[in-house]
Amino acid sequence: MPLEEVSINKELMSDMKENLAEQKVASPKEAREMEEDEILLAENPNRFVIFPIKYHDIWDFYKKAVASFWTVDEVYFLIQQ
Repeated sequence: MPLEEVSINKELMSDMKENLAEQKVASPKEAREMEEDEILLAENPNRFVIFPIKYHDIWDFYKKAVASFWTVDEVYFLIQQ
């Protein structure tokens, strides 16, 4: 199968470069302030385990992410000899 030429929209590429140039990098102080606002990253001395699940929607997204990769349970070793 021969390789095909990929056409690139030059205007789109220049817009992407401009957007990247305009992005601001957070200073360490700003990054710490953003982390303080994040509920999942907040320090909780009374929580040492995952269960009982506190954030069910995040747990569901985690399970979907795990399901998108193969696991050892999906490999059947008896068939392969």
